[in-house]
Amino acid sequence: MQCQYFEANLCRSCTWLEKPYPQQLQDKNAHCQSLLPQVPEKAWLPIQPSPQTGFRNKAKLAAGGRGGDLTLGINTLHGPNQDLQHCPLYSPPMRSLIRDLARWLNFLGISPYDLQTRNGELKYLIVTEGADHQFLVRLVVRSHYWLGRLRAQVPMLQQQFPEVVSWSVNIHPEHAATLAGEEEHVLAGGYVPVKFGEVTVLSNPESFLQTNTFVATALYTQATRWLAALGVSRVLDLFCGVGSFALAAAKAGITAHGVESDPRAVEAAQMSAQQEALAAAFTTADATNTLTEALEKANNPQAVIVNPPRRGIGAALATDINNSGVPYVLYSSCNPQSFAQDLTQMTNYRVVRIRPFDMFPHTAHVETLSLMTRTKNG
Repeated sequence: MQCQYFEANLCRSCTWLEKPYPQQLQDKNAHCQSLLPQVPEKAWLPIQPSPQTGFRNKAKLAAGGRGGDLTLGINTLHGPNQDLQHCPLYSPPMRSLIRDLARWLNFLGISPYDLQTRNGELKYLIVTEGADHQFLVRLVVRSHYWLGRLRAQVPMLQQQFPEVVSWSVNIHPEHAATLAGEEEHVLAGGYVPVKFGEVTVLSNPESFLQTNTFVATALYTQATRWLAALGVSRVLDLFCGVGSFALAAAKAGITAHGVESDPRAVEAAQMSAQQEALAAAFTTADATNTLTEALEKANNPQAVIVNPPRRGIGAALATDINNSGVPYVLYSSCNPQSFAQDLTQMTNYRVVRIRPFDMFPHTAHVETLSLMTRTKNG
């Protein structure tokens, strides 16, 4: 991949960019296997590759520069914000929209938030690309000062940017490393449809969404194929987010129940299931301590899917699953190290299939999907 920012030493986020892509995949495979020595060699499947450009469906751009002359990119430790409007990780339609949004923001004259002085308003512009090049746009600002003005812009914005189906403003007053605050104002729409293969998922401004649509589609397809091959008819999806795994399973005729602590994500998942008439239901709850209730709501499923954050599922939930008697577990991990730690608590299961997924090319990051079966003496 050619990148003007990397070549000019302006952005080094893609730390492996100078490494040939086949070598990247080989190194990621080796890294996963070194962290999971307990997984037999015959269980490993080839890593799922990714397109090398245009694969990100979400841009999280920090604002810099000054009002009327904004930069949108990444904050640097020393020096000005680095503009990344032409980043090749985004699709051409997304790059075009970002440039048009930058011109609109410059016309408004909204001032960027300055990390040193803690003055200014605009912290981030977040753009999510969905199906058919539809977009969700989210502005993260420091205060309510611009909220009314931005709301008044909506009719004009909907006419000028017909491809944007959702507009929202997040109020983030704290000087903190977090991306957004707790107060969200949806100005129009609220959701963008994202298509993963045959299933369409609704994503809202606040909920987690896999940022590589191509590889995520392969991830959900792989999980569904494993479940179907095992004859699974009921599945429980923990940490389900907007319901991607559960909805993909339901699309294949498997009754699914998802559990997620974010009520907005649960609302999106329920809407997705209703729109496609899928046999999937969702509950708002903390997946780490409600396994017994979740298993009952899922009508004693034959398989549990877990898709936790980087910290993993933790010793308590790993132990509960280990003692649950569920025949199969599908563990989707964005951190092989925490997955390896969780495996130490799941001695009643063995990994029979595992596949790495290159969700973030040109970086050391790698994800895995594992199929675990309950041992006969467990």
